[in-house]
Amino acid sequence: VYLHIHPSGDAYYHSQLYPKGTFWDGEYDPLEIMLDEAHKLGLSAHGWLNPLRLQYTDEFENIPDSYITKQWFNTPESPNIGEVSGRMYLKPDSPEVITLITDTVAEIIENYDVDGIHIDDYFSPTVSPDFDSREFASSGENDLAKWRTDNISRLVQAIYRTVKSADERLIFGISPQGNINADYNSQYADVKRWLAESGFCDYMIPQLYYGFEHETLPFQAALEQWESLPKAEDVRLIIGLGAYKLGKNDAWAGASAETEWIDDPDIISKQINAVKKSTASGYALFY
Repeated sequence: VYLHIHPSGDAYYHSQLYPKGTFWDGEYDPLEIMLDEAHKLGLSAHGWLNPLRLQYTDEFENIPDSYITKQWFNTPESPNIGEVSGRMYLKPDSPEVITLITDTVAEIIENYDVDGIHIDDYFSPTVSPDFDSREFASSGENDLAKWRTDNISRLVQAIYRTVKSADERLIFGISPQGNINADYNSQYADVKRWLAESGFCDYMIPQLYYGFEHETLPFQAALEQWESLPKAEDVRLIIGLGAYKLGKNDAWAGASAETEWIDDPDIISKQINAVKKSTASGYALFY
């Protein structure tokens, strides 16, 4: 089970680095409770983090100045933080940001009996050059896309090393979006490298949240694309299935396919069978 404990610059566990999550309404420890219950059932439980995504700008008013993200927010033209559509994000080219994120991972591992750390598809928040133009200009590089991609890979590798240095038995996994081209063109996520080279992750769960009739990227075609990618011996490919779409209209699927998740209640079962026939190591369900 993947426990979403650090979604937006906040914490659903006791943290010295981030403020308490707004939906945490008491003095109990939600992560400790969830871990205890999962382990009673014989389930492994992984802490799910969004490393770069922070709060909306107006939410920072309620964050004490003692937190480093608030200090960066209060610093004009901080090289560590930037705004996109009213939300703040950490900048992965910054060594200070990498340190904060690895400290985040270490804090969780040191204080809780998690079985692994998991991140999903919130990598670069924008393709606009304005987000990190000053940092790129001072980097000496001349290819923005490559520079951003390399920065994200360094971040992923730093998280992996932090997990493994704490305990080799702990698992680190990544759940990128299912469209490989979009991973590169919009999020600068080098998913092919992370799959093919050791040292970035133990498993990858691409989010193949598409129906079989999806007009742009139907499920079977997406599955075969991911299957075809080279994989390191110690990296597993697990297929992410969008169970949350069952019974709902899919506006992004195209006019001919937007009701597929309503019309076919067996779509997840069919996708599981397709995965079982593939070379993937298994599947994960997102509800």
